[in-house]
Amino acid sequence: MKNLDCIPVDRFSSSTQWARDCAEKLKEGKSVILFPEGTTLKSQEISEFQSGFLLLAKMANVRVLPVVIHRTFGIFRKRRPKIEIGIPYAITSEKMTKTVRKQETERFQRIVTRMYCDLTGRSESEATKERLHLYKKFDNNN
Repeated sequence: MKNLDCIPVDRFSSSTQWARDCAEKLKEGKSVILFPEGTTLKSQEISEFQSGFLLLAKMANVRVLPVVIHRTFGIFRKRRPKIEIGIPYAITSEKMTKTVRKQETERFQRIVTRMYCDLTGRSESEATKERLHLYKKFDNNN
């Protein structure tokens, strides 16, 4: 990962060093890819977004470019992933209170969910139904 110039993010830590490191990369003119779900899954649902991307966007004073990548696990079977690139998303609020972070995260997730549904032909309920099932399964196991 170091050879790819990756910046690790410990999603269970309260440290924001990753955001400062990423903001520095953005100021150098480099691109930063951040997965707002905080993880990857083999299934085709959209998981709940975390708000770290908002923190980074505010720190670096940049817009967020929504990108949907579908069928990433198929690349190992020589299937090409589908990619949809959206319109740069501007953070509209000056203050990042807990309520604003929640609203902005949900707004961005709605944009990405619509893009995903347009790309895959799935309905929004199909895109989120599996996620809810996984959360219930996780809650029952822990």
